[in-house]
Amino acid sequence: MPSINYFHPSYKREEPRTDAKFGIGDDGKLAFTTFDEEKTVVEVRNEARRSVQFTPIDHNVVVMENGKERSQCDGMLHIPATRELIFVEMKTGERKWVTEAVEQLESTINHFAANHVVTDFKKRSAYAANNRYPYFQSSKMEMCEAFRARTKFRLNITNRIVIK
Repeated sequence: MPSINYFHPSYKREEPRTDAKFGIGDDGKLAFTTFDEEKTVVEVRNEARRSVQFTPIDHNVVVMENGKERSQCDGMLHIPATRELIFVEMKTGERKWVTEAVEQLESTINHFAANHVVTDFKKRSAYAANNRYPYFQSSKMEMCEAFRARTKFRLNITNRIVIK
C-alpha cells in the first residue's frame, strides 16, 4: 500500500479557524465545520481561540485495500500550537453505533500511524459522537483503556470536543 500524507495540500481541507465555538457535521459526502446547530453532530469549544484546521477524511483521503475503499473516520482536527491531533467519527443510528465508530477510528488511526510519527503529536484524541446520544450512559472505561493501549490515542465517547 503506498504511503499517504494526511496533511498533503492535494486533499480538501478547511481554512484554519479560531472561533470560540463551532460544530462539525456530515452530509454523507464530506464532513464539514458549521455554525448551523441543526447540522451540528459534534460541538467544538475553542475558548483559547487556537488555530484549528479541519480536514475531512472519509471520501477525501481515500485508502484502497484489495480494490475496496478502506473504512475511515469522518474527519481530523489539527491544532499546531499545542501539537494536538483529534480524529472524529459521527454516527446518527441507535444500534451498535459506539462499536462501529470505534472500529472506524481505529482503522484510520492505524493507517495514519503507518504513514506518520504519532509521537510528533503531544495530544492525541479520538471522538466517537452521536448527537442523539450526547452523553453516553454506561462506562466504557475498559474499552477506552484498550483503545489507548492499541492506538496511543485517548478515546472519548461524547459529542463535545474541548480544545485547551
